[in-house]
Amino acid sequence: MQPKATVITYADDISILMTSQEDVKTVRDAIAFYEKATGATLNIEKCSALAVGTWDTACEIMGIPYSEEIKILGVRIRKTVKQ
Repeated sequence: MQPKATVITYADDISILMTSQEDVKTVRDAIAFYEKATGATLNIEKCSALAVGTWDTACEIMGIPYSEEIKILGVRIRKTVKQ
């Protein structure tokens, strides 16, 4: 069974965890559907991506920049276990 994308939400903060670069299209389509249905838009300036393990950072994710660290619900997450 293929791992699926995971979504963590709190108020207006959303974290999406993907294990496959093929999931990027699925997530992009879901966000576009939500934006069209609600009139809301994703604020790219408040977004960041974290490439963990062998993730290819050449894979562009809706213009969201890659970061060395992200914070989800107050927990700092880095690219490697050592960090």
